[in-house]
This record gives sequence, C-alpha cells and structure tokens, in this order.
Amino acid sequence: MEEYQEAHEGGILKCCIGIECITSQSRGLPGKVEQCRTAILMLGRNQFSELVLKLQLSKCTKSYSLENVKIHRRFMKEGKSTIHLPKEKVGI
Repeated sequence: MEEYQEAHEGGILKCCIGIECITSQSRGLPGKVEQCRTAILMLGRNQFSELVLKLQLSKCTKSYSLENVKIHRRFMKEGKSTIHLPKEKVGI
C-alpha cells in the first residue's frame, strides 16, 4: 500500500470517516456506525475497469464499487460530505 501512496499521492485523501451500514430493517433510522479517525480514501479501478472506492482503515482495507453512487454535498464548505452506495447498502 505504501508504494501505491508514493506513486499516486494526488489521488489519496486522509481523513476521519464514519461507515454506516444501512439495513432494510432500519426503515430510515441510522444504522450501526463504525468510526475511524485515521482513514485513507483512494479512488481507483478494479480488474473490470469499474470505479472502486478503497478505504484503508486502521484495522482493515475495504473496497466498494461505485455504481449508482449519490454524493450529499450540503456541508461541503465545512469539509463534510456523505457518499451513499445503495448497492453496497453503506453510507460513508
């Protein structure tokens, strides 16, 4: 991962994130949120040339396909944004 970071330093975002699992049982209510203060976000492509969002967390690395992605920008001026991935049932 370090080699990738050095080679593509411009495409990496280091930030604090929360990953919220959205279940059909929650009926619009917030689900379980996993907080990470030192996360690294990378945008790339998988072996099928599809856009993929990779999250390097302190414990593990997660990848999400960016199909039908919705980006909420209401608080963008404050440095906050939400990425909603309906196929993955996750909000970041």
